[in-house]
Amino acid sequence: MDKDNTFRSSSFFMEVGDVLHVLIGDVDNDTLSLYLVNSSDLVEYAYSLRECDIVITTTKIGQVSLYLKGAGYVSVEWGDGDVSADYLHADDYVRFLHTYTAGGTITIKNSSHITDIGVAGNNVTSIIIPTEIVAITTCDLEVNDLTTFDYNVGWTVMHDLLLSDNSLTEASVNSILVNADTSGITSGTIDLELNAAPTGAGLVAKANLIAKGVTVFTA
Repeated sequence: MDKDNTFRSSSFFMEVGDVLHVLIGDVDNDTLSLYLVNSSDLVEYAYSLRECDIVITTTKIGQVSLYLKGAGYVSVEWGDGDVSADYLHADDYVRFLHTYTAGGTITIKNSSHITDIGVAGNNVTSIIIPTEIVAITTCDLEVNDLTTFDYNVGWTVMHDLLLSDNSLTEASVNSILVNADTSGITSGTIDLELNAAPTGAGLVAKANLIAKGVTVFTA
């Protein structure tokens, strides 16, 4: 404990069979990690101690496919009482499926460790990604119904932002390009084709990004 009686960090060890469970909490970094250790490998599952949820709205009638990469455990609340949960992996997507009769709101709980998100072609009308989530490298939202999208200047490792064939406004396209330029990324792809064309500051930011090494597609 700190002098203000605030819990900062702690560890817990428990051996079950031939597997050692090590639970480490670090409130300063808002994380809770579970290490499963046996004689041949070490597996870490990371959990967030802070509410950090990605919220997606869709109008799709039928099956929605959601693809996620990262590290740790997430649960997906589909907004109609159904919940899916799984452990994410850094090297392969985990797919979550759900069938809607009239669309709904998807809430991805414990999202702080997500690195890649794919929800293309699912009639998505909005997506809210908290600013605390800064490890995003891929965001695939092609062929949806978005009119706006907020690019976080903290996404310094973003590599593929795929937003083609939406309904993004001129103001939103300009904002995405300016924020991406500000973030300092120097590689990857930003695809904004089949949306409104950039103007003014957006065109300047597009040129800057291309000069840095980013491939940029716009209308």
